[in-house]
Amino acid sequence: LRLLHGESDLMCELLGAAQGIELRRPLKSSKAIEEIFAFIRGKVQFVDADRYMAPDINAVAKMVDDGYFTDKVGGLLPSSSDSGLPTLAV
Repeated sequence: LRLLHGESDLMCELLGAAQGIELRRPLKSSKAIEEIFAFIRGKVQFVDADRYMAPDINAVAKMVDDGYFTDKVGGLLPSSSDSGLPTLAV
């Protein structure tokens, strides 16, 4: 799996978010976020020591490619057409 620079940034953000949630335990987040967190943790374990992160980044990239996050977060954020913000035509 080959990632572009911006895509690898996104994977690192998702991994960092999962790490941060775990560091704040026993606090809980919303049901949707906890489901996403559990899914990430099912593929990538907590980072408790230095290690090579490419396998973790690739595991999260596969989740993105498989559409898991699109299915989960699609209803959480307003679409750009509903937000009143200008959109770019592609």
